[in-house]
Amino acid sequence: MADFYQHGRLPTLHHLAECDVMERESQLVRWTKDAPVVLLLPAFFKEFQKSALPRMLREISSVPYISEVVLSINGTTAAELEEAKNICRETLGETPCKLIWNDGDAAQAVYLEVEKGGGAAYLPGKGSNIWMGVMHLAARAEHAVVACHDTDIMSYERGLLWRLCFPVCSPDMPYRFAKGYYGRVGERLYGRVTRLLVAPLLRAFRDVVGGTDFLALRSDNDLFAQPDGRFVGRPGTPTGITQEGPSLRGATNILLPGLDHREIAYHWRAFREQFRFIAGQEPSTLAVPAEARPVLNGLVTNLVAGVATNRPVAGAVVEVFRTDPASGARLGEALHRRETAADGVWGPVTVQSDWRLEIVLAAPGHPIAHYFRSPFPRSTAVLHLRPPAPLAEADRAAGCLARLTRPRGYFSWPRDVVLLDGREIAERRDGVASLAVAHLRLPAERAGTPIQGVFNQEGVVGRLNLLAENRISLLEMTH
Repeated sequence: MADFYQHGRLPTLHHLAECDVMERESQLVRWTKDAPVVLLLPAFFKEFQKSALPRMLREISSVPYISEVVLSINGTTAAELEEAKNICRETLGETPCKLIWNDGDAAQAVYLEVEKGGGAAYLPGKGSNIWMGVMHLAARAEHAVVACHDTDIMSYERGLLWRLCFPVCSPDMPYRFAKGYYGRVGERLYGRVTRLLVAPLLRAFRDVVGGTDFLALRSDNDLFAQPDGRFVGRPGTPTGITQEGPSLRGATNILLPGLDHREIAYHWRAFREQFRFIAGQEPSTLAVPAEARPVLNGLVTNLVAGVATNRPVAGAVVEVFRTDPASGARLGEALHRRETAADGVWGPVTVQSDWRLEIVLAAPGHPIAHYFRSPFPRSTAVLHLRPPAPLAEADRAAGCLARLTRPRGYFSWPRDVVLLDGREIAERRDGVASLAVAHLRLPAERAGTPIQGVFNQEGVVGRLNLLAENRISLLEMTH
């Protein structure tokens, strides 16, 4: 997908030299005397049983400017919650600590009220844990600064924490938000290193050295370039960012009206501008030329506590069926079936460019996903499959669950027509495009019947499955 927008006024502060950690912490102690700092940690219970989190908590216990630690956890039974409390007592010592139990009745009641009021359904994972933690802290209104970081950092040391807090706490720096990143050394560069280090460095070379032409495509429907802080959890707060923000100085800047953040990368209008910029002429076609016999392949990647890891999954079973365009019913036996090995590869399978498909993914520890797809016009080796997001509490009472997804763009109103099972989706939100998944809960009597998803002129028909069998139907749009 397109890289997230980083405003020119948002600097990257690189850690280029060693410094005295004790001196920096002493400064933070002075600055936070009347502006307390709380550390919010989103966690899954399994992380308490591994080495990283307990070691991190011991390191945090000696940090003098942290007034309190709040752990917002899920995937936890009542007995496991008590075990987590004991680990916190043993590792944090005298540091005040609170645990938020997102699986508990009180938290689930809050999530249900949010959904009844038109908010998003609860999805267990890091995002919901952070949301509940932030809401808890906002309601208490006792802290001036909220710091938050991962709970699986094997290389964690207290210097990481002061570097995160320093720009926000320092009276000499005008920052209200800071985002840290750390190296995860492996066989590839991770996204934040590219976005926060490599990309700014390349931009600096461009400005100083010159000699290279750049094209910048931007949108007037981009949730990352909005003057109000609604999409970063601070409605009514000016961001200092406008639609002009993503423009690059010295580049060819083109506005593509109406396109959203993702479409700037995927839409045919974006392709046209990229082709013209590189080739100096119009493309011969704006459609995707179809192959007669596309070959599909990719990896099964993981989802841990609701958070994508992009790491391969072993032991997942993938089946591919051809389906009837009108009813979503399977046409014959499986075209392909494979259990993944350690590399996560689930293919290849050869199809035809006019076939509609059902891809069934059964990954250990997750609901079984039935992905219904419109035709693939061309071959791809990056058709990566991921288990569906965990069930929300409101989902569990349903007989069947269907999700309409658009990975290559958002739904936007009044620009788009978005229907699920012949009705407009309940999550409709006018204005800036910011929604890419819709949900529909139906009674068990509908199992085995067709369900159609419509996005403008694209439609996908699938079949509903029983949620009692741990199966979810997902209608995934190509465009």
